[in-house]
Amino acid sequence: AAVGAHSLEGIADAFDQEKVIREKIIEMLENKEVKDNFTSAGLPNLNTLSKLCGFSVGREQMQKTWHALQAETETA
Repeated sequence: AAVGAHSLEGIADAFDQEKVIREKIIEMLENKEVKDNFTSAGLPNLNTLSKLCGFSVGREQMQKTWHALQAETETA
């Protein structure tokens, strides 16, 4: 049973991280004038995002969340 509980915990952690990443990217978008918030390519700066989140954000995590946000704003 412990194995099943542990894997569920991992899913919850990943979901919580995604939620935090999403919130922090939105904060960064609201403060676009801050020089280090975005790269020259227009993507969220991973170092800044990781600092804001309080954990290391992987490029794939950031891109997945970023693309989801982009899709939402395009349809809104």
